[in-house]
Amino acid sequence: MQIRFTTGISLLLSQAVLAVLLLQPAAAQQPQWKDTAEYELVVNGVGKETNPQKRLQLLQQWEEKYPDSAFKNNRNQAMLQTAQQAGDAALMKKAAQKLAADDPSGVFGLIGYQSLNLLTVSMNDKSEAALADGEKAAKGLLGVIEQVKKPDQVAEDAWAKEKANNQVLAHRALGWIEWQRKNFTGAEGHFVDALKINPNNGEISGWLGTVILLQRNPDKQAFGLYHFARAASLEG
Repeated sequence: MQIRFTTGISLLLSQAVLAVLLLQPAAAQQPQWKDTAEYELVVNGVGKETNPQKRLQLLQQWEEKYPDSAFKNNRNQAMLQTAQQAGDAALMKKAAQKLAADDPSGVFGLIGYQSLNLLTVSMNDKSEAALADGEKAAKGLLGVIEQVKKPDQVAEDAWAKEKANNQVLAHRALGWIEWQRKNFTGAEGHFVDALKINPNNGEISGWLGTVILLQRNPDKQAFGLYHFARAASLEG
């Protein structure tokens, strides 16, 4: 599964790994529908509706009628995907926050934290409240990637790559947040950490050059200009 944002960045959890995670047995007792009406609303309503706006309405009906549904994590994930299709970033953020809150150490929480880290930057909300939300989400992502266990079917190197990608995503968000707070040295530290994990990220290299030059430290100007040139060579 991939969710595309206006920045062109996608969720970093690969489709193959996500599929394995979601198929892992969560408990000995499988979740059940509350009643036949819930089943009909979801399977024959939400499941068959292709118009994003109408599907959002059905998902909201499901949430209103069955707030404690055994499938609420699946509902939040569907809300996130459908809101993205409808171009509603605010609703995406709300759904992602629910995923993170309802499954803070599991795969649904991982999806929520990933989405929140991407939305922190793509929504470009520089208010302190939004930046605080973003910081919480980035730290949450760094925590949850250590708690979600590697499925037996996933190779060690593939799992290590997933963790590394999410670490880059979190440091990218944290660096952007400190940049907006005008803590340029703090932003520099996070961008450097991200590039240690993925040296070929041209976007972050360009951002690193920017925050270094904003520090107006003559001793670091050459380093900042180097990262501008490096970003251009990586991104074309």
